[in-house]
Amino acid sequence: MKVLIDTDILLDVALGRTEFFDDSAAVLIWAESHPGQASVAWHSFSNMAYLLKSDARGFVEDLLHFVEVAPV
Repeated sequence: MKVLIDTDILLDVALGRTEFFDDSAAVLIWAESHPGQASVAWHSFSNMAYLLKSDARGFVEDLLHFVEVAPV
């Protein structure tokens, strides 16, 4: 099964949003254990860079180890 991970899932984890963190983290844990099965839209990366500012780089680098950038 291939999935497209929404920006909100990524922001829940990156920002530690408590209400949604556990479920969103579970999605990323699944994606990490199933390389090549999860994608993120290209614009999610620019949105995260804007919203997370300097904290985005490490998060994005880690993310790119196990998700693909969805083609346009």
